[in-house]
Amino acid sequence: MKTATKTPNESENKTANEKEWDLWNRVLPEIKSIIVVGTTGSGKTALCWKVLDTAKSILRDREIYVLKHPNQTIVEKRGCKNMYSIEQIDSINHAVIYIDEPQTLWKLYDHKANTILGTILTLARQRDILLIISTAMTQWVTRVLEGQVDCWIIKDLDYDSAKQGSRVRSIIQQNSLIDPAFFRLNPDQYLFYCRKFMEYSGKHKFDMPTYFNDSYSKPYGNSE
Repeated sequence: MKTATKTPNESENKTANEKEWDLWNRVLPEIKSIIVVGTTGSGKTALCWKVLDTAKSILRDREIYVLKHPNQTIVEKRGCKNMYSIEQIDSINHAVIYIDEPQTLWKLYDHKANTILGTILTLARQRDILLIISTAMTQWVTRVLEGQVDCWIIKDLDYDSAKQGSRVRSIIQQNSLIDPAFFRLNPDQYLFYCRKFMEYSGKHKFDMPTYFNDSYSKPYGNSE
């Protein structure tokens, strides 16, 4: 009698990186804020779009907004809406909002910048909003506001440029075997830290979105 060949299930077909990425299926419904920091070209924008894709699949009842993205076409192509002003957050509930490089919207050393970030972090909790912020400047999140951030994602960056006593420096120190000054990550790697999900703390890898190109990573320099 001929034995039927077993068809591999979906989990067996997943790559090792995709299995690692499954942590986000558990994390996203339970948090209200994510800060992603890394130098230009470190892959933080690719990671953020992958987080948005995951949010779209598991938080299906939420609208996804991207604040002031210069290329509306690719925002709509990914099933998101362009958010034209941060003031719109006052009329939005139960949603996901992505803000890329907030220092281009609010000056780092403007005293209003910290107030704005503190306000939107507070509103995110009150209005059941998942807030995702990516930035190349670790100084943008002050020590006073660090306690309001649920989840930290560290991409490749210069350890010495991170401000003294910051959460970013602490996470890098915890994940450096010898000298954090030699901290390096590839574009497909990231450090994860979330007090609510300490079991996932540490280094992870992810597969870049197949659609990701310069239109996403360098939107301001693309004429499309």
